[in-house]
Amino acid sequence: MKPFSDCLRCGACCHGDEMWIHLVAGDDVVLGDGDVRGLTVLTKHGRGYWARSMKMVDGCCVAHREDLGDGHPGCSVYDRRPEVCRTFEAGSADCQAARGRMGIVD
Repeated sequence: MKPFSDCLRCGACCHGDEMWIHLVAGDDVVLGDGDVRGLTVLTKHGRGYWARSMKMVDGCCVAHREDLGDGHPGCSVYDRRPEVCRTFEAGSADCQAARGRMGIVD
């Protein structure tokens, strides 16, 4: 698998449909109570279960910023990002698919 030097800047995995970035119980501890917790949404589904996800705006996770203050895009909560983001493997088939959907080619 090829490593991507722009993994922290790419953001392809931050894009998707509503409820794209699902949270698990342990994420509440990682995200904490402050500003980061305000980036989540709790949704009741037709099947009767509740799910917490990162909020999405125009198909992008609200934690993703076009400029982190250094002129480059990236994750504004990288050190406290959800488990699904922590385990997403750069260069994996899912990564390649996300990059392809965003038109990012190597």
